[in-house]
Formats: sequence, C-alpha cells, structure tokens
Amino acid sequence: MKTQQSNAIHVVAKTVNPELTPNRQSILDDLFKSNYAALTSLLYDLHPKMLFANADSILAALAAELSNYRGEITQEPFCRWTSRFVKRKARQFMAAEQIIKANSGTIFYAIRDGMSCFAKDAAIDYDDLKQEINLLILRYALSLSKPGTASLKTRLNALISQHCWRYHIRKRKRRLEIVTQYGTTVAQRGIEVLTPAEIASQRWEDGEPDYCHAGMAA
Repeated sequence: MKTQQSNAIHVVAKTVNPELTPNRQSILDDLFKSNYAALTSLLYDLHPKMLFANADSILAALAAELSNYRGEITQEPFCRWTSRFVKRKARQFMAAEQIIKANSGTIFYAIRDGMSCFAKDAAIDYDDLKQEINLLILRYALSLSKPGTASLKTRLNALISQHCWRYHIRKRKRRLEIVTQYGTTVAQRGIEVLTPAEIASQRWEDGEPDYCHAGMAA
C-alpha cells in the first residue's frame, strides 16, 4: 500500500549556485530533468488510472512553464513549485474526465445542434469535433466543476455552441459567401458556373440532419 509520503517529491541531493543567473534557464532545465521521475510518480500517485499520454502532456506543459518560474533556483523551492503545478494539472484532468463521462449525451447533442446547418458537409467529422470539445472542457474543467448560477449542462451547451460558431460555422459561412461572390463575378465574364439556385440546392434544408454523412453515427 502506498503511503502519503509517496505523494511528495523527494529532494534530490544536488547543490545549485543561485548566483549563476546567466545560466538560469539551463539550471532550471537540469532541475526539471533530475526530478522528472519523481514528478511522474507524483502524477500516478494522484491519479493511478491516468493515461501515459495525459501524464506526458502535463509534464510537457510544466517544461514549457519553466521560464515563468521566479523563485530561487535551488532544489527545495523548485520542487514545491513543480509539485503545485502537477497537482493542479492532475485535478484538472480528473475533473475533465468526470465531466466528459457524466455528460456524454449532453456533449453529443450540443455538437449536433451546433453544427446542424452543415450536417451534410462530409468534411465535418464528429470525432474531430469531439476531440476539440474534450480539449475545451479540459481547459475550463476546474471552472466548470465549481457550482454556478447555471447548471453544468447549460454551461456545457453554451461553451460548445460558442465553439461551433466561432471556429466552424462563421468560417464556413464566410467561405460560402466568398464562393458565391466569386461565382457571380465569373458568370459576368461569360464563364459557365453554378447558378445561385444550384448553390442553394446544395445547402442543407430545414429538418433533421443526416449525421451519417458527417461521421456522427448515433
């Protein structure tokens, strides 16, 4: 059985001269490498079922944040800082997993409703959209986990709807406008192109969309 002591990063016997400020980043990199195994163990102590890819992502994010460390470049304060970072990220991943697992139906229907006007577009893949939403939920997991004036379901619907509009629907509508304008310009030059009626006929009509075409099998 693991003890509580396993949750702490054990200090590695290493002396670092805090006066070597010109080599600060190099020293931080060395401190990170020397504690990499302990940080990995801490992650799995906090979340035994964490996927290797997720643990790797957390440690990669920590490595990217090293330049923002403003504490002393000695072992103990550095370990305290990295420990706080890893624990916060582990909580974030666990919260995201719980939200996604408990609200899979809400997420599916929110994506479906958000992208319904482009449901026949074969370029839209549900799995890709789901991955985007999972990353979005991960980013806001700690905030979503806190009680709010609106229910979690309502906040998820709003978050997903906003994402679909900003990163998919608005861009696709803009591209459609450009294609339509280009077709009109070319037609004025006597070149055979699709008529506005033909372009309109390719848009999804009102009604229940067919998600099989978009990789959204129920």
